[in-house]
Amino acid sequence: AFFRRFAAGAAPGGGGAGAGAGGWAHQVVIPVGSVGMNTVLPFSDCDVAVLGIHKPSTYLPHLVSCLEGQGAKVRVVGGGSASRGALVPVIKARFGPGRPPLDLQYAQVSTECMKALLPTDRNSTDVSTDFGDGDPEVAPLVPLSSQLKRTLLIEAEVVATASGCNVWSSPGAIVMEGVVDAVCLEECAKVKDQLTTFRRLSRLVKLWASRAGVYGTTYAYPGGFAWSVLVLAFLES
Repeated sequence: AFFRRFAAGAAPGGGGAGAGAGGWAHQVVIPVGSVGMNTVLPFSDCDVAVLGIHKPSTYLPHLVSCLEGQGAKVRVVGGGSASRGALVPVIKARFGPGRPPLDLQYAQVSTECMKALLPTDRNSTDVSTDFGDGDPEVAPLVPLSSQLKRTLLIEAEVVATASGCNVWSSPGAIVMEGVVDAVCLEECAKVKDQLTTFRRLSRLVKLWASRAGVYGTTYAYPGGFAWSVLVLAFLES
């Protein structure tokens, strides 16, 4: 429900569409990290990947303005060269006490990729490049799936090639690779028929790591995804 309200352009605590919601037309929202993998804890951030057809330089300021209009305190982290820090900008939005922090990354994709990601009944519509093209639309939520992985693996290669970069130095491709990593983790757990065990054990291990003070990349410790990888390795051993 939180992501549906967010995608619709509404404040997390309210309903209905808010100002700037029209900018969500023809984009998809993909919950990743602990939210995408169902391993959420009370202290978990909400990690979100947004895929759209707009250029990041045009879209990110629009998104920041939209979130600030909903009452969020927003800051952008990274976006410089790899030698100066994070290559991919992360928009960090905080909506106040009792609301989960939101960490959002954005990647531009091709029109063909967007049509593949949108629900079938919307594939026949033209993909607009205008932020204010009519009534607000809810950006569809796309769950982690094998089909999503295949689509984004192809698109990541296309994006990287078009920018003259390898996959690991193209910001858009890096965001897509992060989504693919989350899908792969779930797929590996499903192969062993241990998805439920994987999710429960991941929550327990992350809770232990947090209480032991060895959790979080900010403090140079493994983050939630890294602990989940270790849990999967343990289950497969």
